[in-house]
Amino acid sequence: MAEYAAGGVVSKLANRYGVARCAIHKNARRRGVVANRKLLPDDHTAEAIRLYEAGMNIADLAILYGVSHGAMRELLARSGVALRSKGRPGKGVTTGSRSNSTLSQGPE
Repeated sequence: MAEYAAGGVVSKLANRYGVARCAIHKNARRRGVVANRKLLPDDHTAEAIRLYEAGMNIADLAILYGVSHGAMRELLARSGVALRSKGRPGKGVTTGSRSNSTLSQGPE
């Protein structure tokens, strides 16, 4: 529980001890341990920001640091990083909506 209280990454602690993340949280609550809610240690946060700004995507960063996609996105946003839109630039990425011409054609 000392690692948890010191801000240890819950997913890494869960993997190390072979339990679910919720078991780490429940055990801490039961013992009255309050976590230092850092998603990553400061040195890793700075490196993750640098890698993201150099072009690495959130999914790859999440895998690299053993956190969820949402946690990595939250870490970057909390750190004041301007988040990129989804997709890869120059690859013809759309917003996911269909064009009017496709919708107006109806069934064939």
